[in-house]
Amino acid sequence: MWRKLLYMYLILLGCILIYAESLPQIPGVHIQATIGPITEEEYRLVQGKQLNRADLQKLLVRLKLSDSKSMTERTLKLPDLSAPLKNLSNSRVLQQFAAERNLPGVEEEATAEQFVIFDARGLDDEAIRELYSDSVGYLIYHDRDGKQSSDTFVISSIMQRVKSTMAQ
Repeated sequence: MWRKLLYMYLILLGCILIYAESLPQIPGVHIQATIGPITEEEYRLVQGKQLNRADLQKLLVRLKLSDSKSMTERTLKLPDLSAPLKNLSNSRVLQQFAAERNLPGVEEEATAEQFVIFDARGLDDEAIRELYSDSVGYLIYHDRDGKQSSDTFVISSIMQRVKSTMAQ
């Protein structure tokens, strides 16, 4: 009797696992945009510009698509964070960085990250938000069945002020 129950349980478990594998995988999307002061180390890198550390700000944008190994195609696009600042003045941008890691079918996560360190003199939070009101990022992904999903975001609408941009 116990053997029959054990066999039935194992068969049921196998059916559940096969069914779960056939379900579409829904990836997790995490988008973050923060603005805040620069670190001491970052200040040392741009110190030759003769600016006070208090005048400098860092805008950091991160996009992460997790649980997406089964996606056949993933596109992550962040806007150029330096462009709105350069429209004001080329000398405002002191340092910028962008990186992307996206290996569909190989890795569970895809990430894109970008930051810009800039001279914020004369710019309050509202003015910075206004600068980035047209800066749009997006992600597009296709599942195994070819179904496409997408998400877009405006930098100014998700931007948050933080006390430190060091380890977020």
